[in-house]
Amino acid sequence: MLKHATKNQRVFLALIYFATGSYGLINAYQRFFHDNHYLLAVLCWLGCSIILAIPWFWYSNTKRLFIILLLEAIPPFGIIGWLSPIHALGFWYPGSGILGLILGIITFIFLDKYYWQGLIVCLTIGCSLNLFTQPPTSPINWQGINTEIKPNVTSLDATEYIIQSLSTLKPVNNTLVIYPETIINNWQLGTRILLEHSLQFDGNILLGVTLQHQDGYEDAIVIVNHGVAEPIPLFFSVLPTPLSMWNPFLTLSYHAHWWPITREIQGVRVNAIICYDQLLVWPWLTLLFTHPQVILTISNEWWSNNSSIPDIQLRCRQAWSRLLGRPIIEARNTLRNN
Repeated sequence: MLKHATKNQRVFLALIYFATGSYGLINAYQRFFHDNHYLLAVLCWLGCSIILAIPWFWYSNTKRLFIILLLEAIPPFGIIGWLSPIHALGFWYPGSGILGLILGIITFIFLDKYYWQGLIVCLTIGCSLNLFTQPPTSPINWQGINTEIKPNVTSLDATEYIIQSLSTLKPVNNTLVIYPETIINNWQLGTRILLEHSLQFDGNILLGVTLQHQDGYEDAIVIVNHGVAEPIPLFFSVLPTPLSMWNPFLTLSYHAHWWPITREIQGVRVNAIICYDQLLVWPWLTLLFTHPQVILTISNEWWSNNSSIPDIQLRCRQAWSRLLGRPIIEARNTLRNN
């Protein structure tokens, strides 16, 4: 176990773990900012890895292990708290919710103390849950739409794309169509009027949009309710991507909302985990208390293609869907050929 290693060895192993897992951040950083600042990208990747590795200096017993895991799961460390071992609990104990977290804690204790009999019991429970837990099912006629829209496309072009893609869909009872994050980058009055006047679709539509205020921006999800484009969002990103979107050092920045709110749509309790939030722990943990029946996961991944980031997001979604026993409906925007 790590506790028998020296402090330097523990931090080095933790650094290797975080640095290897987040290596794709270098390429993604450069693509997002459209520049060749390779050095800044490396510094960002390495700096975050070092910050996450440093607390492992302190690890020497089970109590400190839990403190470190909690420290890296919630803000401020949790702001960059990707690759947490907590994500794995959904694969260990599917469908168990809070009980799965408790079983995970017990498993960590047994691992830390080399209590093999207890580990066998935990393994038996985990295998049984994996054998007999049925995968959750989404509501009928709810559909996530994957798109391939280039960045900086105007709201007019994006709106026309949405109208065209919906023209092939025939809504039936309780149809709900979900589009990716920030697919419309300006959810203002003109965009809403154009969508309402041009849309020939009688179902409900959820759109990932950017909403601009005088004091900043929102990374949000809005609803077009049977042809009426609602101006007020239903869901907000808990933490838009740090520095590139949420930047506390800038006057005009995307807003962080810290706690995802569950809403009712068509009689179903729904919550949303938007893009970067999917990599973190605490947005998912809040769902244990807000009790959604369906989880929407929307993202705009054009900047992270050809990196490991979309795959890590996918594994996080799968793990938490399994742990919570709740269906996930995905909607992603990607650029596969870039």
